[in-house]
Amino acid sequence: MGLKALKGAVARTREPEQPLVFPQHSTGWSVVIALAITTIVSYGTTQYLFGVLEVPLATTFAWSRAELSGAYALSLLVAGVLGVPVGYLVDRSGARILTTVGSVLAGCALIGLSQISQLWQFYLYWSGGLGIAMALILYPVTFTVVTSWFVLERAKAFAVLTLVGGLASPIFIPLSGWLIPQIGWRTTLFWYGVLHLAIAVPLHAWLVRRAPDRQDVVNRAAVIASPSEDASTARQALTSVRFWLLTAWPCWEARWSLRTRLPTWSAEAMARSWRPRWLARSVWRVCRDAFSSICSARASCRKRCW
Repeated sequence: MGLKALKGAVARTREPEQPLVFPQHSTGWSVVIALAITTIVSYGTTQYLFGVLEVPLATTFAWSRAELSGAYALSLLVAGVLGVPVGYLVDRSGARILTTVGSVLAGCALIGLSQISQLWQFYLYWSGGLGIAMALILYPVTFTVVTSWFVLERAKAFAVLTLVGGLASPIFIPLSGWLIPQIGWRTTLFWYGVLHLAIAVPLHAWLVRRAPDRQDVVNRAAVIASPSEDASTARQALTSVRFWLLTAWPCWEARWSLRTRLPTWSAEAMARSWRPRWLARSVWRVCRDAFSSICSARASCRKRCW
């Protein structure tokens, strides 16, 4: 009896060696695809829109760049302050309602922006409306959702989300730079608001779901995790080339952000001889995101458990 019990214990220990995925595996990937599409809309009509919109607003209302940039900075501050309570609510109740409300708010704020005539109205809709919306629909929330759905394939899920979501800038910066001179900034903002209501709201409401209880999967993953897969110490990390590459990359991203999110010459550039340069930047971002996706997928294959 003792030998049989020992064999049974060994069999139960080896049983989790099959891929550790949820029964709702396809639902998890549906959530990833839905969030990737909404991320394109969310970033493209908020952070990547401001730089293209600044010049037309300054020309129309004679507002200074400091006044306009103040609204943008305040929206980031609002989103950052709300990040903590939003994260708590996502962990407690899921992201479906929050992301849906955020998309509705973003759509209404963009439509409201298309009707502004005073500076305080711009601050109300951009800093208030879009600031709150960004706290509900951008990467901090979507990454949390993906983390709750995946264990072993988490790296692959993150790669898909960031690869598709990274298309926001190469799509919306040239698109906004082309639309604003063609149909005007008011009409552009109106249709961007409709885009949120017609695409982002249904995707968030229908496809974003709360992940099932993953505690049993996490426990099984911990059973098969080898000692070599334990977290590295600080000393080991500081001597790793991979660590320093990952550390240096956000510094480059910060430089890129200043050149893509706050360029006062964006709208004019698209109308003159800058088209090849914008195209080259767009291709560069797509290739960069694709390379990141490949590296993440290879890392996921080498390491069986996060």
